Amino acid sequence: MSQRHRKTFIGAIKRALARANVRSGASILVALSGGPDSVALLHAMAQLREDSGYRLSAAHLNHNLRGPESDRDEAFCRRLCDQLGVQIIVGRASALDPSMPNLEEAARGARHEFLNRVADEVGAEHIATGHHADDQAETVMMRLLRGAGVAGLSAMAPSGPGRIVRPMLSLGRDDILKYLDSIGAAFVTDSSNLSTAMLRNRIRRDLLPEIERDYAPGVSRRLAALAQEARIIDSYLSRVAAQELTAIAIPGGGVSVARFAKLDPALRIPVLRLYLASELGDLRRVNRKHLEAVERLCLAGPVNGVLSLPGGWRAVREYDRMQIQKARQRTRAEFSVPLAFDGITQVPEAGFTFAAEVVPAGEMEMPDDHWSAIFDLGAAAPAGLIARSFRPGDTIRPLGLAGTRKVKDVFIDRKVPRGERAVFPVIAMGREILWLPGLARGCGALVGSATEAAVFISARRTGR
Repeated sequence: MSQRHRKTFIGAIKRALARANVRSGASILVALSGGPDSVALLHAMAQLREDSGYRLSAAHLNHNLRGPESDRDEAFCRRLCDQLGVQIIVGRASALDPSMPNLEEAARGARHEFLNRVADEVGAEHIATGHHADDQAETVMMRLLRGAGVAGLSAMAPSGPGRIVRPMLSLGRDDILKYLDSIGAAFVTDSSNLSTAMLRNRIRRDLLPEIERDYAPGVSRRLAALAQEARIIDSYLSRVAAQELTAIAIPGGGVSVARFAKLDPALRIPVLRLYLASELGDLRRVNRKHLEAVERLCLAGPVNGVLSLPGGWRAVREYDRMQIQKARQRTRAEFSVPLAFDGITQVPEAGFTFAAEVVPAGEMEMPDDHWSAIFDLGAAAPAGLIARSFRPGDTIRPLGLAGTRKVKDVFIDRKVPRGERAVFPVIAMGREILWLPGLARGCGALVGSATEAAVFISARRTGR
């Protein structure tokens, strides 16, 4: 029975490595903690080495969190690798503290950084970890409890991200313990796995056994199967979402809110996942709650809305554009630049350039749109024209309308993004606003029958 079990166990790992495209003779780094899972994996890989020519090495990170027990684990891993003829590289974490918040996440990050660094040092093509089917079931349950969607429920893949491979995902904890017993292999026990302070431990020790016993025998197996199905669905949705993201992207950055709203509802969250991943670099701290909040911002507004995201990022909607930006302190970029009546005036704070020329009365032509304006030179010359920043309370007397309007209301009507309003150039003569380039012409300094000469000014955006 022991011989048959060993053969079945080794065969499952061999097939998993083949599916992960791990070639014969590949250099593989085994993540070794000293616990039963990683010890079983190292023993199996050492046996497979004889036939497939794998070049094995192991890496052990001493987290320095459990005092003598951490040192015991390190010593055990050194002895095991010596017995199996496997090179081992040991590291020690110095920045972890049992009292720090998110200790589990910090330890995981330190471990990933260590494993990738060691893989680079030894030239490993793959990093093999001891994750198994029961780990998969626990992960799916954790994510179910936290409200994960399809992507979250896909949990751990047999390979990836990067060089990681997980050859034991088809094997359960009982399979691993039986294999270790069949070869008489020792391992160490991490006392922190007994702590009920961690959600995963409570799921492993209490929740899943109770469900298995009283409600749904075989639930762990079905959760692992759910992860595989979710991964297939997520892979398909991601491929389609990549095409849709390209279609709704706006030149200059961001996505079109109008085109996003027309997407099939099943694709909206996958599209946002891809977009946020491309902007943030990864989604480690972004969960379903954040994705749904960005979706609401796009579909329901407000049309000028800001949503905080983890890591100091924010989603910013400005009418039809939604962008991901790094959060920053608001600074008011005040400026006041005199406009030349003949020549070029650059206003870099606003990202505008103005070109002006003086024209005699007989050569005057009226502008075709609000990107150009013409002013009576005699009226404008004494005080001069100033391109200045917008100020709260600014008003304009729009040409063709009675009375005054708040400049802020003009911005809203013409859908000027909130983030651009503070640096939008207001063209003023003294206290009177004569022109909002591209938006509206005021009633001051108009040319008429008595005008002897005029100044014609055109504006264009050049970027800040």
